[in-house]
Amino acid sequence: MSPTNGEAEITGDFYEGAYGPSIIIALASPRAAEQLKAVVLHVSGGSGPLDLENQPSVQLCHGLRIRMTMGDNTEKVLAQVGDSPAFEWSCPSEVWREVVEMLDPFIAGKNGHQYLNDGVLDDALIEATHGEGHQVQCD
Repeated sequence: MSPTNGEAEITGDFYEGAYGPSIIIALASPRAAEQLKAVVLHVSGGSGPLDLENQPSVQLCHGLRIRMTMGDNTEKVLAQVGDSPAFEWSCPSEVWREVVEMLDPFIAGKNGHQYLNDGVLDDALIEATHGEGHQVQCD
């Protein structure tokens, strides 16, 4: 179900998952996947860092913050900043383009989930989901 007027199309939260610390990014609709893709393309073009939580139609819960920026490291792309659930997601352009490709099935209306990083060296695993019934509650 898509959110109604004024509700976030993209919601996210930080939690302890089956594979360790995890971030879920729930996409309410194909349009939400398009919005996230536009953010990633903006970052991959070298247009400076963006804070995901400050983007239109995005709500990250429980203090989660994600700064997206260009970087050189292809192995560890997600680093926790301090003790809070704040992260810097930093990738070179080619890795950001892989993230864009992973969002394409959701834009086409397919349901499922994608892991947007490999999580092996990262401080958390990022999972984008569409149409799987995940409800992110910020209360």
